[in-house]
Amino acid sequence: MVYEFLDKNYEVVFVGNGSSLEFLKTNFPSIKSYDLGGLEIKIAANNRGQSLSIATQLPKFIHAKNIEHDKLLEITEIEKPQLIISDNRYGIYHPEIKSVLITHQLKPRFPILKGLFQSQLEKWMRNFDEIWVPDNDEINLSDRLSNSPKHLKEKVKKIGFLSHFSFHKNDLQKDFEGFNLLLSGPDPQRTKLHELVLSHPYFSEKNMNILGNTKSLSKNEKHKEFGVVKAETLIPILSSGAIVICRSGYSSIMDLGYLGCKCIFIPTPGQPEQIYLAKYLSKKNNQVFVSQKSLTKKRLDIFQNIEPLKIDRNLYFEFQNFIKPA
Repeated sequence: MVYEFLDKNYEVVFVGNGSSLEFLKTNFPSIKSYDLGGLEIKIAANNRGQSLSIATQLPKFIHAKNIEHDKLLEITEIEKPQLIISDNRYGIYHPEIKSVLITHQLKPRFPILKGLFQSQLEKWMRNFDEIWVPDNDEINLSDRLSNSPKHLKEKVKKIGFLSHFSFHKNDLQKDFEGFNLLLSGPDPQRTKLHELVLSHPYFSEKNMNILGNTKSLSKNEKHKEFGVVKAETLIPILSSGAIVICRSGYSSIMDLGYLGCKCIFIPTPGQPEQIYLAKYLSKKNNQVFVSQKSLTKKRLDIFQNIEPLKIDRNLYFEFQNFIKPA
């Protein structure tokens, strides 16, 4: 979406924090950015533990959201934006400037305290003029997660899928036999997956590209580590025909579906949304779902005949349908 704005002569400013802001700064080094700081989310080891963890942190979330909102008001006094687009951040809105929330989770999966969490989210969603859901009715990739509450239906628009690969020329290579390990999300689970895959006997014998790693852990000559890379570097690697081992976050799914990758989805423990999506895709699209806990027990040689995850590129976001020319 950022590429589309720049291509249509909009001036873009980033507001964010952490790894997501660093990713944007890596891919768009010339764009001005503001670091909001923010609350460090503690990830539990299972769904129930995560819900309890979020419940105990809820006052901190609300406080952090309010601080985030106050900082945004200060930034808008400087930058004078015409449009604010928030990527699932509930404090990034302005009462006098058109504000859009992008999210596929209108009804997130909470194992416990569903009513408490849902009512709080809906209260925050009402602050936005529009809610853009990156999905398509024909595909329904997010399934029940994007079911709209009745009183928000007028705000909700399904805009098609989003991928930061869609604006790049695809110079594809199809000559790598092995695996691509795509690391994402917060630590400690990010590093745990990294360590778990590297220590697995099956992978020690295979060629592997390791992408998104923040630490260099492998000494195996068959493993090549890339760290955090730009989209134009990532596309030919992920399009090489190699099986991608990754988390089942929604953004990753949309990116990999755009490229038609073969995937082994390993949801982040304690992330109900990722577990739900991985199970859903394994049933609907014959994708492979493996829990992190059971990874060491699986015979991964049975995963060699994985079907590619393919999403029609015509169903991805069309800028002109939602944004007026600058």
